Amino acid sequence: MPLAKLFWLNNLTENIVAYITEASGFARKLLSKKTKGWFKLKLLSQIAIILIISYIGDTVSKLLSLPIPGNVLGMAILLACLGAGVIKVEMVDRVSKLMLDNLSFFFIPVTVGLITLMDLLHGKWLAIVIICLFSTVVTMVSTGLTVQLLGRKLNK
Repeated sequence: MPLAKLFWLNNLTENIVAYITEASGFARKLLSKKTKGWFKLKLLSQIAIILIISYIGDTVSKLLSLPIPGNVLGMAILLACLGAGVIKVEMVDRVSKLMLDNLSFFFIPVTVGLITLMDLLHGKWLAIVIICLFSTVVTMVSTGLTVQLLGRKLNK
């Protein structure tokens, strides 16, 4: 099997596992006896918005053969829609909080994908660790600078 096909199948498997993971966590929350009916409906509609935008991002990325992953493109589309006011924050706030509260579960598919590719990663661990450390530092610095910049603007 060609390497490109293997990556495509692995990516497809990761997406399926991710959606199942998301759905199972949401289902537990939705089916709890403490949750009222109107809240369940609101949460379902918010899940639908997020999944539709994610699907649009995946579809656009594949149709246009973009080097950007579909989930990243989907989040960019969501950001643009939120910024333009097409989607209000209230339309996705509860499901966003639920996703952030259960963020660690979303790393399971990626970890399983890495485990299946151990042969390809053999001998490249130093480069991977350096990249991870570098990207962590860049993320921390850019987040700190952004918070300081926004803090100065809001205090004026």
